[in-house]
Amino acid sequence: MRDMITEQTDWDKPLDIQYKEGWVKWCQSLKDLEDLSISRTYLPTTLSSTSEQEVHIFSDASEKAICAVAYMKATDINGDTHVGFIIGKSKVSPKHGHTIPRLELCAAVIAVELSETVSEHLCFPVEQMKFYTDSKVVLGYINNRVRRFYVYVMNRVNRILRTTLPEQWSYVSTNDNPADLGTHQSHLICWIVVIGFEVQNDLRASAERLIIIEIRREAFSREIDCLLNGKELQKDSSILSLNPFIDNDGIVRIGGRFNNADPSKMEKNPVLIPRLHHVATLLIRHHHDKVRRLLTEGAIRNAGFWIVGCRRMINSYLRKCVRCLKLRGKQHFPKMADLPCDRLDPAPPFSFIGIDIFGPWTVLSRKTRGGQAHSKRWAVIQEMTSSSFINALRRFISLRGEIKLIRSDCGTNFVGAAKDIGANIIDIEEPNLKAFLAQKGIS
Repeated sequence: MRDMITEQTDWDKPLDIQYKEGWVKWCQSLKDLEDLSISRTYLPTTLSSTSEQEVHIFSDASEKAICAVAYMKATDINGDTHVGFIIGKSKVSPKHGHTIPRLELCAAVIAVELSETVSEHLCFPVEQMKFYTDSKVVLGYINNRVRRFYVYVMNRVNRILRTTLPEQWSYVSTNDNPADLGTHQSHLICWIVVIGFEVQNDLRASAERLIIIEIRREAFSREIDCLLNGKELQKDSSILSLNPFIDNDGIVRIGGRFNNADPSKMEKNPVLIPRLHHVATLLIRHHHDKVRRLLTEGAIRNAGFWIVGCRRMINSYLRKCVRCLKLRGKQHFPKMADLPCDRLDPAPPFSFIGIDIFGPWTVLSRKTRGGQAHSKRWAVIQEMTSSSFINALRRFISLRGEIKLIRSDCGTNFVGAAKDIGANIIDIEEPNLKAFLAQKGIS
């Protein structure tokens, strides 16, 4: 329809053949809406009867359209999982000047706008929603902390981060992304069923829980026996000061005084991971690469894990990381040359000096009892001539004493520019200046 609207034709001209076939197919596809039925409720059960609710929002883009779709996942008292369609939105992609990564970024912005709508009507906090995209470029934009982008990308990334956190965004393959259906031409977009992703997500959570429980049995067998029997931990236990406890899932977590705080359970009571375990090494490696080799310990804590002896393990890992060794290596300073003889021989002050001319500067003068005095202590040259330089040098010698050696760069850049414009310059080979220096014994 957009192609037909942008076509420059008269209003009463018959439809072109290249558009007629597509128009007829679109009109026939509208009949499929008669068989479309959407349940009035999101789930087959009420939200009040569920023990846990989650909102998952997907986004995708193509050359034809950009799309975002939101689902609700809830678990009832019996442990059964239900998934319901909440809302979906798609837009036609701009016709020119947009790459696929930029379109994917626009789709992520639509996902954020959908989250705000869902949060407003369902009173579900945006901070607890999860977002998914099949573009790793977009995930790189969102997780970036160093690089600067073009204004177009920066504005949309700021819009995303204004509402969500980078930790809320995850990658999903194109085959498992339900928003992919809204970016292609089809007679009927079916967003209602999304099974593969939920099964995969549940399997991942179950596998993570199983691994943590196995770690608990290997490393904290004595502590678990004491905790299950209501006894105090032995004094030689490495986790005695962490006040550990076992939650309802059988996972050992550290205690503390943050039960009344707002952060999630993973932040208030992190999962306890033993030191020198392979899983601890994998966690350090994962978060070390994720945060780009900065603040690895803080990233592990924010992810909800507490590794015993974490700092020592991280330092040991950093010593084996080639890139970190290069970035954290000591600075090398070049060896300085020997000092010249005039800086080592005893001599009065200002016997050996260096001269350079800079400016022009506007120098103010103030009236004194004896006339006028300059407010600055350096020698002022009224013009770039040899006579002005000789006068300034005489004033300097009368104030500071005799000079034995003068060093100067001879102003090669100024000399070259002055020759081009034919201006008078200070020339060391000028007879008057050369004779004055020879008279004073200055080399």
